[in-house]
Amino acid sequence: MKKNITHIMIFGMILFITALSIYRLNRDDNQKNSNLNMEIAPVLEKKVELVTLYFPNKGRQYLVRENRVIEQTIEKKEELILKELIKGPVSDQNAPSIPSGVKINAIVYKEDTIYIDLSKELKTETDFSGNSEILTIYSIVNSLTELKTVKNVKIMIDGEEGILHRYMPLDNTYRQNLKLVHNSIQNPIEVVKNYFSFIESGSYREAYDLIYKPAHIDLDYSMFYHYQKQRNIYKFNIYTYEMTDEEDSKVVTLEYSEIDGLGKRSYYSNQKFYLKNYYGEWKIVFDNISNIANAER
Repeated sequence: MKKNITHIMIFGMILFITALSIYRLNRDDNQKNSNLNMEIAPVLEKKVELVTLYFPNKGRQYLVRENRVIEQTIEKKEELILKELIKGPVSDQNAPSIPSGVKINAIVYKEDTIYIDLSKELKTETDFSGNSEILTIYSIVNSLTELKTVKNVKIMIDGEEGILHRYMPLDNTYRQNLKLVHNSIQNPIEVVKNYFSFIESGSYREAYDLIYKPAHIDLDYSMFYHYQKQRNIYKFNIYTYEMTDEEDSKVVTLEYSEIDGLGKRSYYSNQKFYLKNYYGEWKIVFDNISNIANAER
């Protein structure tokens, strides 16, 4: 009897252990299947793009290209470019063109022109020493016109036009000007000196290119050429010069002499050349040159 009870107990223990093992195996299999059926979140591949930005060099004499890799986002590419300009240059040899406090109010496309509206900090926080006013405009313009769809850039400050600081009107649309890249902006005195040098050498086309020629001024090259041939000046001597500001112009006041083809020398004292900034370059207002030519000698 005792043996039968012992056998029954042993048999029961075997059944219990077997059932427990089967349960554990089924549980492990279910967990494995559950793990296999779990959805693995896809790893999104970041898309990046190379853009070309333009910053002033440290001395604020000209613009420098700075290539930068940016991550593509849902933001428009032109907005990303402006934000990178606001971040400032990577190289310590370059200077910022837009203060970090500037905000982007709006960006609007119309055909091949992009209209950007920036906050007032562009006026109130920018260091406008030296050529900064010119370089600030063209840092923005040259960077945005690297986009294939952009030919012109119009800048506004809190919806207003006017003038950025003293010389750069915001009612203009601006095109890319690569002459400002690694080429120092000629100051007004240098422009006047170069103008005289071109006249001396008979390089009238180069002299003509230094003249302020907005759309409302009717001055073609043939008029300018005949005017200079009639004057027949082959030598200039500059004795003193001074540069001052007057409203939206630079004024170069000279004491100088000129010698014509017959050897006649004429002296001029306190003669003023007015220069305006025309798309990033200083140009001589031709009306004043005509006045000098007709002045009493």
